[in-house]
Order: sequence, then C-alpha cells, then structure tokens
Amino acid sequence: MRAFDLVAPGGVIVCDDIHKARIWRAARSAARKSRFAGLSLREETLDSTGRFAWLARHSGRVA
Repeated sequence: MRAFDLVAPGGVIVCDDIHKARIWRAARSAARKSRFAGLSLREETLDSTGRFAWLARHSGRVA
C-alpha cells in the first residue's frame, strides 16, 4: 500500500473497513514494512453492520 510510504515520521493513517480480512492483512503487512504501529479503533468506530477502523502511526524512524 503506497499510502504508508507517503506519511512523514510521526504521521498517522486511518484505515477504514478493516473488518475485511483481505484489507486487514494488506494494511498490517504494509504497516510493518513501513515501521508503523497499529491501534484498533474498533470500540470507537464499530457500526451496526460490523465495520470498524484501525489507526497506524509512523514510528518516527526512517528505514
């Protein structure tokens, strides 16, 4: 996911529809490769259909 490469150190990405396994796997893989730490926003964003978001924060270290 190219978006992770465009975020400055200390920046964040909010990934929506993370309840979908395919999207979760892709986002988690891209986050790890780009040195992001993830935080579930399930409790804050869960809707009646089961959709929720995930926050990824750049570690601040450049690879």
